[in-house]
Order: sequence, then C-alpha cells, then structure tokens
Amino acid sequence: MPEPTENRQDLFSGILDFYLFSNLHIALCSVALVGVTQELFGFHLRAELYVFVFSGTLFLYNLQRLPAAFQNVEIERKYRRHRWNTRNRKLLLGVSIVAMVVAAWTFLNLNTKTKLIAIAPGALSVAYAFPSVYWKKSWVRLREIPFIKIFIIAVVWGISCVWVPAAADNSFPQWNSPEVSLWMIACCVMIFSIAIPFDIRDLHFDGDKLKTMPAVFGLRNSIAIGVVGMLLSLVGVYLADMYSTIMNFHHVLIYGVWTIVTCVVIVCSKPSRHEYYYSFIIDGMLIVLWAMLRWC
Repeated sequence: MPEPTENRQDLFSGILDFYLFSNLHIALCSVALVGVTQELFGFHLRAELYVFVFSGTLFLYNLQRLPAAFQNVEIERKYRRHRWNTRNRKLLLGVSIVAMVVAAWTFLNLNTKTKLIAIAPGALSVAYAFPSVYWKKSWVRLREIPFIKIFIIAVVWGISCVWVPAAADNSFPQWNSPEVSLWMIACCVMIFSIAIPFDIRDLHFDGDKLKTMPAVFGLRNSIAIGVVGMLLSLVGVYLADMYSTIMNFHHVLIYGVWTIVTCVVIVCSKPSRHEYYYSFIIDGMLIVLWAMLRWC
C-alpha cells in the first residue's frame, strides 16, 4: 500500500504539472509583465485587458502544443511536458477552447487602437506555430527559420505586455512615446535573455533540427549573451526613466536588483536541469519582478 507521503507528493506533482504544462503559469507571467508596465508608468487598465492578455497567452501557447499532443504516430516522448500533453490532450483541448472564447470576448471589449496593436503578436504567434511562411521552396513555421525563433518570442511579448497596455489607457498621451518605446525595447531584450535558457533546455531535443543559439554558439557563450542582454535591458529601463516624468528611479533600482538575481538564474541553466527549473522558476521571475515593484 502506498505511503500517505507518497500520495501527497503525487497529488502535488500532478497539480503542479497541470499548472505548468497547461500553460496557466506562463499566462499568469504575461499578466505579471503587464503589471510591471502598469507599475512603471501608472497606467489605468481595465480588468478586461488583463483577462485578454491572460486568456490570449493561454490559448496561443496551447495552440502550439495541440498538434503534437494529438499525433496518431507513436513517437518518443522524452520530456515530462510532452508526456503530459499527450496523456491529457482532451483536458488541454478543453482549456484551450475556454481560453479562446474568453480571449475573443475580451478582445471585442478593447478600444480600436488596442485591437489593432494586439493583432500583430497574435498573427506572429500563429505563424510561429503553423506553416505560414514560404521559405526555401516550402511552407514552414517561423520557428523553423534559423535564429528567428527567439526574436519572435521577444517581440510578441514586448508588444503584448508593453504597447498593448499602453494603448489601452486612454488617458495616456501616446502609446509609443519615447519612454514607453524604450521600455518596450528593454522588455524585448529581457525576454530574449530569459528565453535563452529554454533553448539550452531543448538543446538535445531540437538542437540538430533548429539553429538555436546554444546549438550554434555553445552553452557558455549563449549564457554570456543572456547575461549581457539582461544588463542591456537594465540600461534601457534607466534611459526610459531619464526620458520620463512619470517613472520613479526607485523602480530602476528594484529592476537592477532583480536583474542581478535573474542573471544568476540564467548562469545556472544547463540541459540536465529539471523541467520545473525552467517552466516554473525562470518564467516565474516575471512574477517576482512584478511583486518587487508592487511591494518594495
């Protein structure tokens, strides 16, 4: 008979797997990054905007997982997330449908300017997941074009979590003002840096198929690029504060402390790390940033 401790561990592991691999965690991280933008500029955002970003992120991330989860061909599922997606594909589909409906409803409640800006990351995400680009005599996904994968992720997150909320605040003078645009660039660079560990995680899975940064430049050089990117994002936040009459330099200091901690997390990345390290801790650093800006 299983021990009660084992049962509790299995229950906790099952709940955590659902939270991470159904992409609830990454969707919450996107809301946290919108919250970071709100804290930096004092935006007045309606609840519908947060719900839209959450449900849109949840739907688009799951949209990338569903085709592989429903494949009839027997393939090796080496990674925990892949096995979870296959075993729980009906649950994943149900969550995705609910997220799609909620995202569509909240999208209709956004102002016209926000809708137009939100179309860009949505279109890029679909092209990232499905063959939409003609490349070398065939239709491919954006992620299959050498080196472009990580840049698409950074741009999609930057637009969704900076320009979309900036456009949603009708009281803010200009959604693409210099300070907001500088934060948008800094945000893109930061997401680029945080995404590098995930390419390190997937090095043995798609390193031969996709020309990711670790596959081309090696593990140490990729980590160094990630650290440099984080420091550049800090410079971008500092410049945004210089241009802005709204931002508080206290926030720049907090971002600096967070940058140092995140650099340590990036440096500790290696392919042998447990999936929870990447899916929970590295992504979760965005929630930590929001919490630090909110309460420190």
